Amino acid sequence: MFKAKITAALFGLGLLFTNVAYAELFGSSERKSRNINEFPKWIDMLERFQEEEFYCVKNKKCLINEITEYLEKDTVNDDKFTVIKKVNRLVNSVRYITDLERWGQGDYWATPTQFFEEGGDCEDYAIAKFTLLKKLGFKSDDMRIVVLNDTFKNIIHSVLVVYIEGKQYLLDNEVPKVLQAHEIRHYKPIFSINEKNWWKHRI
Repeated sequence: MFKAKITAALFGLGLLFTNVAYAELFGSSERKSRNINEFPKWIDMLERFQEEEFYCVKNKKCLINEITEYLEKDTVNDDKFTVIKKVNRLVNSVRYITDLERWGQGDYWATPTQFFEEGGDCEDYAIAKFTLLKKLGFKSDDMRIVVLNDTFKNIIHSVLVVYIEGKQYLLDNEVPKVLQAHEIRHYKPIFSINEKNWWKHRI
């Protein structure tokens, strides 16, 4: 998908990392940076979605809010783990379509609205889950979109990881069940990101 660009960008950013204690995600060590502007596709998606949110407020009706309202009612008495399972199942029911088929380009990060209207690929599933969970009260700091290497398929893939009570839960469009991240051995993270920070991973 975009492995070469990612690798080049990461190795060019060595001076931007803050010193933090190493943590483990898929068995990796992490280095944290606050400079998310180095990821223009992510920033562009956030800005486009903010415009869509403004439209929602102005018109008092839009698809993403209808989905959120449905989930709010469906999860009102649920614990966090049950909520992420329901969000994962709902989002995974959306059809898969490649960026080339949908947008005529190799890598496009769709907004959740675009995703629910037309479908999307792996990072679009992760973005939609991130957005819905945030609307349902999860903190951005407790979630990360993770871009990784699937060593079984030898492809670049994206998932969402959600932290609940110190555990890392994997929400993956290719895995119906929500698992803990350490249960997946063939995923090797490259970088992870949320609205405030990003992390470079080394195995």
